[in-house]
Amino acid sequence: MLKNPFLAGLQEGRSLAGFWHVIRDLAVTEAMRAVPLDFMVVDMQHLAIGLPWIEQVVVALRASPIAVLVRVPVNDPTVIGQVLDVGADGVVVPMIDTDEDARRAVAAVRYPPSGTRSWGPRRFPRFAGAQEYAREANDNAALIVQIETSRALAQADRIAAVPGISCVMVGPTDLAISMGYNEDRGNPAVTEAALGVRDACERQGVPFGFFAGPLGEAEDWLARRARVVACETDLSLIVQGLAQLGAGVGAARAAGAASVG
Repeated sequence: MLKNPFLAGLQEGRSLAGFWHVIRDLAVTEAMRAVPLDFMVVDMQHLAIGLPWIEQVVVALRASPIAVLVRVPVNDPTVIGQVLDVGADGVVVPMIDTDEDARRAVAAVRYPPSGTRSWGPRRFPRFAGAQEYAREANDNAALIVQIETSRALAQADRIAAVPGISCVMVGPTDLAISMGYNEDRGNPAVTEAALGVRDACERQGVPFGFFAGPLGEAEDWLARRARVVACETDLSLIVQGLAQLGAGVGAARAAGAASVG
């Protein structure tokens, strides 16, 4: 039996929290196995990475409770199929503006007759068997679609109503830019628009998600009934940790110098 930890968490009614994995180092990837979070997002849209690295991440996280999601660069069936073929637990598809866009994404993650995905999985059949994978793959691939333009806001109910979507997530920075607020993702109008997407998701019975920044923003959106939040990057957390270390060492040095004086 195939098991997708991301989908299992949603089916259990839990709120899921994750992070962005941007450091391309397998030692870092393997260390993430012990992190008490639900998923990581590997970003093909804005990072210079390809399928070989994604496959290495999938192998390193095999049997880990952390789901590996990949944000593809575009709503393209070939790219989506390749990402799933190397073993990712699901895909995040950006810039979904209409229900037709959403239907194309759903078709890309599903084999016929309910989709258009071409057969050629490289990893899962070795773990589960080809016949079992073929039977269960359509219900085992997570599909997260992003609403992140003003055009998509008017289509939120129609997008959320498309069968086969696992989660609808708001990308607040692109949404802010699309709405004319530059990169002001915290603008009250942007927050209100995101809450409108949440309400549409709740009307249609599909989980709502939000791509947050720091921890505080993730906490705010969990309190606003987001079922899925992604926040921080592994790199930003390392920088923050080193900054705290530097501040602590600096304070200790100052205290030591004062005591000597």
